[in-house]
Amino acid sequence: MKKITTLVIWLCFAFLQVNAQCTTTNAKSCVCAQPGSLNCDLLPDVMVATQPLQTIGTYGVMEYAYNDLSSKKSQLRVSVSTPNIGRGPLEVRATNTYVCGTDTIIGTAPTVCVNTGLPPKQLLVQRVYRKEQDKMVYYERKAGSMTYHPTHGHMHVDDWGIYTLRKSTSNPDPLTWPIITQGTKLAFCLMDYGYCSTYNQHCKDTNGTILTNLNAVNYGLGGGAYSCSNVLQGISVGYLDIYYQYLDGMQMMLDSNICNGDYWLVVQIDPNNNFIESNENNNVVAVPFTLTKQRTRPDVQIVSGKTTICKGESVSFGANGASNYTWKASNGNSTTMASALLVSPQVTTTYTVIGTNIGEGCSDTNYVTINVNNNPTVSISGNSTICPGQSSNLTVSGAACYMWNPNINNNDSLATLVTATPSSTTTYNVTGINANGCSSTSSFTVNVSKPTLSSNVSNVTICQTTSQAFVSYWSFYLYLGSNYRIKQQHCIECNLHATLQHYVYSNRY
Repeated sequence: MKKITTLVIWLCFAFLQVNAQCTTTNAKSCVCAQPGSLNCDLLPDVMVATQPLQTIGTYGVMEYAYNDLSSKKSQLRVSVSTPNIGRGPLEVRATNTYVCGTDTIIGTAPTVCVNTGLPPKQLLVQRVYRKEQDKMVYYERKAGSMTYHPTHGHMHVDDWGIYTLRKSTSNPDPLTWPIITQGTKLAFCLMDYGYCSTYNQHCKDTNGTILTNLNAVNYGLGGGAYSCSNVLQGISVGYLDIYYQYLDGMQMMLDSNICNGDYWLVVQIDPNNNFIESNENNNVVAVPFTLTKQRTRPDVQIVSGKTTICKGESVSFGANGASNYTWKASNGNSTTMASALLVSPQVTTTYTVIGTNIGEGCSDTNYVTINVNNNPTVSISGNSTICPGQSSNLTVSGAACYMWNPNINNNDSLATLVTATPSSTTTYNVTGINANGCSSTSSFTVNVSKPTLSSNVSNVTICQTTSQAFVSYWSFYLYLGSNYRIKQQHCIECNLHATLQHYVYSNRY
């Protein structure tokens, strides 16, 4: 049963209704939403009040510990207030049509459906009042159903309110947030439990202005006397319905693995849009709430020396704040239970750790991303074979700066073109460093080649009498003809030739 409002309040507002000229039978003083209009639907606008959801205690929110010895152990109980700040009443009326599962019954319904074992659902219509000049008329539309509540002893409108505990995300719509737990009671007996002037802070317009009987348009339209009737229920203009947390069904069960921490209470009314209203955008409210009486959540922190490495390097990091840890890499590598890791990722990788406390069942998640920068690809080009005394111009590319070993050009680290003049075959190692500080080494060998001259003289017969004779260069050349095989060795790109004249003079008898 709901808390009974005092007789004095009812009598006071009954007097106001008698003297009003904006009633369900007289539209003379009723004001339309459109300024100056004399013909309009006077629609309700039922909102969710934040005030009781922000209050801790009997008339707000109550959290019961996981080890509480009472029957309310591990419960989160909420008080939900639904004021009507529109220009017309929310009025629902019962029909003589009932539903038992897939069966429809017209007339007298059974106490319990034979095919479901549950009480039948009685179909409803919403009565919408319409101002036509000074005359008040109405029309009716289908509006869901209501069901008999055996504990409360009266009918409850089905699918009226849903309340959940959620974890927020970046999406601004709270109905998309993951649900931690959900309320079990989805039905209300819609009634004029009280009015806005008495329940301060409950009734507010879209600008946050607090509404009372002095500034609520068409205040009291509906009569202010809706109750838990089996045939007629509703909320008058400027009135509100409240279900406090201590009433049956106002609880959300907290799982044993739910941990202390920051969450959101999200309340939604008329989720199926069974009722027509002037504003459908204030039927959902999200209020932050912190659980403090459940299991302790560990606070897992990442300890890491550095988060950016070069490809091929290793990095170590770990976690603290919990008893046990489970790691998983974003590249799909298997998990590990170690509190610290030594890894050598080849690409940028995120490592996620879940920490739990022994015996608590609560967990906390954290992560670290190791950024992997690529090493430069150092390329060297130039003349790989020279003669003694010559030079080779070496060009290097692929990095931002370079270090040569052996030293060239006084270790000018920015030089991409250097001149090497080795006295003998030499291998140059070049370490290139890119803008990310990563490095790699490449090698280039310059070969120093000396000329080699050889000859093969055969089948030559010279008379003794002429061994001392002087033979001129050209006659000797013609005389020898093809009997001499002379080899000349050439150094690449040298133009160094061993001439026949040198050969003759150096080998003559």
